[in-house]
Amino acid sequence: MTIDDLFDVENFRSNHESVIRDFKNDLLNLRRPISIIMEKILQTPVPYPDGEPCSVYATVAKRGPRMLSIGVYNARDMDKITSSIQAALGLTPQKAKNVPQQLLVELPPLTKEDKQRKLKQYNEAFEQRRNGAHNSLASIRDKALKPLKGLKGVSKDDIKATQDKIERIHKAYTQELRDELDKAKAATA
Repeated sequence: MTIDDLFDVENFRSNHESVIRDFKNDLLNLRRPISIIMEKILQTPVPYPDGEPCSVYATVAKRGPRMLSIGVYNARDMDKITSSIQAALGLTPQKAKNVPQQLLVELPPLTKEDKQRKLKQYNEAFEQRRNGAHNSLASIRDKALKPLKGLKGVSKDDIKATQDKIERIHKAYTQELRDELDKAKAATA
């Protein structure tokens, strides 16, 4: 019996790659406070009698890591939108120089506390994907190793070689997961 007969290497790799993909998505979602601010701007009521939200009068787009662009449909709404965003969110939209119906909002940099909170969230997501009970690298490795314990009719050398291969693959994916964590931490620092 060969190593490939004892466990499905491609499925094992595919499951690990799925966890890595999920972790990248976790990090992406944790890094997206700008989308939350965009949504808050769109939901901010504009001080007209009907109290409609900004989304009725403008669109919001990300223009950079800390810059938003607000495209106002009608120039007469510029001042009301600016004042409502200032009052509701404490942000100060500025009129764009060359685009008459555009406001720019520069977002403040993360505070030390914000960065610490974000790094803690990154570490928690990392630990969950590395050692969590479900859909983690450790749970995938454990599922692959379990059938090898007490297996009869297979040489101990073949079992040991299979276990070693599982551990080598697992270690490589664990390092890839850690590399993704390090990249996210570096981008936050």
